Amino acid sequence: MAVEDNAISLISDDGDAELRLEFTPKTEFVYGDSRRSRDDAELYESVLLVFFGEVTTESEPDMIAFMEINALAP
Repeated sequence: MAVEDNAISLISDDGDAELRLEFTPKTEFVYGDSRRSRDDAELYESVLLVFFGEVTTESEPDMIAFMEINALAP
């Protein structure tokens, strides 16, 4: 993983693949609390949503969800 002022890069263990997220002034982050839903609380430890564009009631921008899955989930 590489962190810069305006980007973060995630590299696969074998080095063959890379995901680079570049941040702009319109990039927004939202932390999802899985404790709001009992089913989700059992499956996910935490959730981080990255929105690429302004979040409004009229539009839904592109997003990526990073979810930490609970290893003990059924």
